[in-house]
Amino acid sequence: MKPTDPNTRPAESPIGVQQVAAWSKIVIGVGLIVVGICLGIGVIQSLAGLFMSESVPPMVLAMTPDEAVQLGVDAVDVRLPIEFFTVFGYLVVCFLHAIAAGIGTAMISGGVRLFQPEIKIETPRK
Repeated sequence: MKPTDPNTRPAESPIGVQQVAAWSKIVIGVGLIVVGICLGIGVIQSLAGLFMSESVPPMVLAMTPDEAVQLGVDAVDVRLPIEFFTVFGYLVVCFLHAIAAGIGTAMISGGVRLFQPEIKIETPRK
């Protein structure tokens, strides 16, 4: 075995694993935040277009029958008007927008946690 000189060290790589991990966390965190914000803006614009429009959206029209629906159980007959299905269609569309908004919120929250993992997010107690 050759004696090792204490002044010589093995060649170090210019970029360490910790630096790569730190930069990847920053890039992924920024990406999550930007995509989450864009998704939130898209949801707001879509909802504004949904309620500001003078025509009924195609998705709501797809859920609306052409004529009133007659339901009968035993001796009870119930007639559901077309407006019921229109309101139901709008509720479904709003529910789908709420799901998209929740995904955007989770993306923003995940991006922020990558920047500052020591932050504790408290949930309200019931």
